[in-house]
Amino acid sequence: MAEANHPPMTEKDIKCGGECQIYQLPFIAVTKILSFLPWEDKLSVVRALPVWNDNLHTVEAWHMVQYDRELDENIYFIKDKRWRFVLCIKKYGKWFRWVKLVFGCKIGHIGLKILHAISEFCPKILTFYVAQEMRDQTDMGYFWKKNVILEVSRIITSLADLRHCYIVQPSVDWEDNVDNNIIKCFIKNELTTKVTHLELTSLSLFNHEGLLHVLTNFTKLRCLVVNREKVNNSILLSLVDAGLQELTLVQEEEVSLEQQQDLRDDFWTKVMDTCPLFHLDLVFRCVMVLKDLFTPKMPLRVLVLDDLVNIVTKGVLDHIITCYKNSLIRFHYSNFLLENLEEGDRRLPRALVNMAETCTRLKFLQYGFPLSSTTVLLIAQSRKLQKFVVPSVEITYEFDWPEEVFTQDEITRLKQQGRSQRSLENAVSTLLGYSWTLYDAEESTVEEHLSQRILL
Repeated sequence: MAEANHPPMTEKDIKCGGECQIYQLPFIAVTKILSFLPWEDKLSVVRALPVWNDNLHTVEAWHMVQYDRELDENIYFIKDKRWRFVLCIKKYGKWFRWVKLVFGCKIGHIGLKILHAISEFCPKILTFYVAQEMRDQTDMGYFWKKNVILEVSRIITSLADLRHCYIVQPSVDWEDNVDNNIIKCFIKNELTTKVTHLELTSLSLFNHEGLLHVLTNFTKLRCLVVNREKVNNSILLSLVDAGLQELTLVQEEEVSLEQQQDLRDDFWTKVMDTCPLFHLDLVFRCVMVLKDLFTPKMPLRVLVLDDLVNIVTKGVLDHIITCYKNSLIRFHYSNFLLENLEEGDRRLPRALVNMAETCTRLKFLQYGFPLSSTTVLLIAQSRKLQKFVVPSVEITYEFDWPEEVFTQDEITRLKQQGRSQRSLENAVSTLLGYSWTLYDAEESTVEEHLSQRILL
């Protein structure tokens, strides 16, 4: 076959090199590249390559705009970061469709500027998400006051095409008047029907007493995250009748004997009759967990057991596996507060392997107690998990299972693959089909550490 004839490269072509190739990329390809970048990186790229600026004047380039990670920032740099985001909104906001705001500091003056800019320059948003994180959970200065609530309300009322509205961990002062309480203010101004996702956990309930009967006013809720002690059968059934589809219950304190009679099988039967695809996520933190908490009819999808005051036994875990083998997707059990001090039930590793084998929908597994490399390998070969988190400090590199359970070839393979961290990580990566490593808390950021604690 004759070789294709190419014109000889000129000196200009040689000097141009890759730069010319960048300038010659198709418009659609450039837009796609920009769409994957965080908003700050988008701005940095077009400063370096002004020819790409027109690509930012498209909806496709702003698939999802996230302003977050303030907890990872030096507090002295956050002011400048917020101002840059205000300028970004003013210049490109008309193309935003999905906006996520997570404030890690007090919203303050510039935070208000961000909210105001969104209401003024982002008329076509379809999904709006606003959340509050706190460095100091006891600082009442984080409370969302009237000016913050007015700006959030203005955004919600100004968006004619809004489909999804997330209000996540707003800092609420329940002892103040209506104007300084976003929940009461939404009820007063008839904005509750705009909210589709609501999260009210400890950060939002700092000085709240009793049940959250006000929740029944949110008749368009599709997803609710709330502390267990703040709801009962009546409140939840009202929300399910109105269309609630997903519920996350967070329990961080022991509930009363009266409330323990709620959420039993008769309740879940009514829920499933109303919404057959209903999903429940449970988070237990710093409480005692017993088998009686897990009734068979619960549509349990996610179970998080974090820093419990008691040890979960193999009997409890076997009960959970039996009840939720067709619904459980995520299981998380760890104890970071007492790391390396509590070993847990020594029979749990076998129960974990049983979980991986039996729970047909299981995709995410995190375990924060001692495990042998053999158990890790058996879990990985039992199911291709999308997320499998095991702290490196909890691993022992040994074969500790009864030899009669395996053939001699299997024993040899398990010993070989589990002899070191590198061999274990390589073997598990092959079994799961992606690069897998043990979790190292010392090398993680604040945000990554928190995300490992709760895989929600």
